[in-house]
Amino acid sequence: MAQQVSMVRKSLILSLVVGMVVGMGNGSVFGIYLMANLGRGNFAEWGGWGWQSYNPFGYFNGFMTWVMLVFGVAFIWILLSAIYGHDKMSKAGVGSGH
Repeated sequence: MAQQVSMVRKSLILSLVVGMVVGMGNGSVFGIYLMANLGRGNFAEWGGWGWQSYNPFGYFNGFMTWVMLVFGVAFIWILLSAIYGHDKMSKAGVGSGH
């Protein structure tokens, strides 16, 4: 008899890709909101070259890059938690009164 594979394991790669894309999209919207409310500042303070564009303390672009990465990881965690909960409930037979 074949062993059942969990839903989390079946959808891990898809969850990573979709979670990161959607989460980073939400993070960029958050960044646009901050930029609109706080102001863009001088052009020299907007970004940088190489590592400077990832520096969250020196440039707004670096801060936004890290915000998008954090939002992406958070959304992956939320998505995998929801899939795990759904898998657990479906194995227990909760709500399967079709």
